[in-house]
Amino acid sequence: MIKYRKKIILHIISSLGDGGAQIQLYELLKEKSIFKHDVLIFKDKGILKKKLKKKNINIINFSQLNLLNKIKFTLFFPQKYNYNSVIAWMPHAQIYSIILKILHFKEIRIFANVRQSLDHISDFKIKTRFIIFLIKKLSFLFEGFIFNSYYSYRQHLINGFKIKKYSVILNKISNNFLIKKIPKYPRKLKKLSIGHFARFDNLKNHSLFINMAIKILSQNKNIKFIMGGRGVNWNNNFFKKNIPNNCYKNFKLIDAVSNIKFFYDKIDLFCLTSNAESFPNVLIESMARGVPCISSNVGDSRKIINNNKFIYKKKNLTQFVSLVQNFIKIDNKKKKLIVKNNLLHIKKKFITSKKNKEYINFIK
Repeated sequence: MIKYRKKIILHIISSLGDGGAQIQLYELLKEKSIFKHDVLIFKDKGILKKKLKKKNINIINFSQLNLLNKIKFTLFFPQKYNYNSVIAWMPHAQIYSIILKILHFKEIRIFANVRQSLDHISDFKIKTRFIIFLIKKLSFLFEGFIFNSYYSYRQHLINGFKIKKYSVILNKISNNFLIKKIPKYPRKLKKLSIGHFARFDNLKNHSLFINMAIKILSQNKNIKFIMGGRGVNWNNNFFKKNIPNNCYKNFKLIDAVSNIKFFYDKIDLFCLTSNAESFPNVLIESMARGVPCISSNVGDSRKIINNNKFIYKKKNLTQFVSLVQNFIKIDNKKKKLIVKNNLLHIKKKFITSKKNKEYINFIK
């Protein structure tokens, strides 16, 4: 039986960059809480680090500790820092939390915060696949699992993870992220802009978006395609190779952005092309900014968009192109109605409301 002390919850995460998990952690920690929260990171990078420090969140940068101090932190973890609950965000953090649990079995409880699906796991890096395999074998050590989608929960259960208890806490956004009024269409006079935002990764299937764009441009040259995300720039040979020279002027590659609102506010349609997702946060973000979405049928995308007319079978270029063509043909009044319905759906289901309390109720 664990002897409980005053609760200090430690969140472990690889970095504090602009990924979906990091944003959700920030949204969680900026709320008022009856408990103290600290964050342990493995990589000293990320735009959210300064924001969390402004919220008086203690950030422990593991990468800046020398080897001796890393060993000391790990060995004297509960006694020195008074932690008894650890929430590990994503696989790399979960492996370290397992090490802490083995060393301090009776003194701490660990919780796995799962942000990924297991679709196309063969496309994951070998190291990541091995880590997920170890987590599965040692999953009985976790006090509980937190999932950000029902889809991911079902996958992990079917795949043999030992889940003592679980909670599905959906990704949400703050109320101030919502656009104040329905935008005009198109946002730029007589020119439609179609967007895609995802880090450069095989699972995000950037080539599908590019191939869709090429087919659309063969019929209509008056469209701009804006692509963003870490590694999405003209210095990446992938884009030079896959985007034809005669289409360069119709593509804008903007890499990572510090304020994602500016990206959504420049586009008229957002497209998700991922081969695998758990809960694609970009869908609720774009819809909250008044941007209609077309998505591959991954993770909880159907629950988010709530309209099968905008969902296509992943990797299916023909279906994808057809949906985009149909959207382009819709008159502007109907597009505004789509946006209005999307905003009502987002307000009802995905606005932050006492998320901190959901976590605390689960782990206490």
